[in-house]
Amino acid sequence: MVVDTGPAVRAGRLRLLPLALLFLTVGTSFSVVMPFLSLFLDTEVRADPVRVTAFLVVAPLSGVVVAVRVGRLSDRWPIRRRLLIGASLAGMVGAGLIAFVRDYWVLIVLTATVMALANSLFPQSFAYTRQLLDRDSPARAALGVSVMRTVFSLSWVAGPPLAAVLLSVGGFRLVYGAAAAMYALAALIATFRLEELPVPPRPAPDEQAAGPPGTSRARLALTVAAFTMLQCPLTLGVQVLPLFIGRVLRGDPADAGLVLGLCAALEIPLLLGLGALTARVRLRPLILLGAGCGIV
Repeated sequence: MVVDTGPAVRAGRLRLLPLALLFLTVGTSFSVVMPFLSLFLDTEVRADPVRVTAFLVVAPLSGVVVAVRVGRLSDRWPIRRRLLIGASLAGMVGAGLIAFVRDYWVLIVLTATVMALANSLFPQSFAYTRQLLDRDSPARAALGVSVMRTVFSLSWVAGPPLAAVLLSVGGFRLVYGAAAAMYALAALIATFRLEELPVPPRPAPDEQAAGPPGTSRARLALTVAAFTMLQCPLTLGVQVLPLFIGRVLRGDPADAGLVLGLCAALEIPLLLGLGALTARVRLRPLILLGAGCGIV
């Protein structure tokens, strides 16, 4: 007897649609703000280089601290959907306030609190996706997560050019207003289209202790340090690009938005192509090739 799995497959795909919309709104809220943060601090807040540097250090550090705390809560209690809603609302409030606030110290407090909570949306969205797919279709879990990562990249194709247009029309007030609207939409999606998942199963103690062959704490620490050093210049490049184009190349923010959108568009086929190559080529040469491209 042949079983028709078509409706079940289509239903599974439809269940991923709200998640895709969530990733699109979260990615757009990030991509319209982050590339122009240094420009915002320089032109709107009138912060000197030391204060800009301090701000750009406080923002990611506070985000990591809050994300770790939120992650521990979501691993212990069945509240991951509620955490997504809370983080979205925090982003809506934070971006809405930043649209009007221009005091440096108030901004840094907002960044270290409500916006740090909003930044937990990204890892929690991936955690929710993985848990849902592991429950419903474990064989497609890795593919589903990759698809959501691609959707997030798509938001970066449109986000920076959109921010550049909004900046030319209504300034940073309109840019942060758009980010607040994206956070509000993410909260609506999580509230009405996502289900609350149970507490994720914890691995057995012997499974926690065991790791891949050849792993050690020292090697894991070095790996974390290496990927941190790979990520730092990418982040700095994105944040400094609008200032570089404006001050050195005498361009305008729209040029920076187009460059960043083009980079994100090129990233998608490269991600898919490199993902296919991993079945034939070892990961280490590909990582070294990427680092070499960064050096060049």
